[in-house]
Amino acid sequence: MSVMIKESPISEKDMVAQAEKALADISRIRDRVGRV
Repeated sequence: MSVMIKESPISEKDMVAQAEKALADISRIRDRVGRV
């Protein structure tokens, strides 16, 4: 993550969007694991 921040200044909105996407991915994986 630090590498991404070094590459270019990310706006707060982008950071929030990335965080939400990561949380969505994690919850999706948890759901998949729970079904198995």
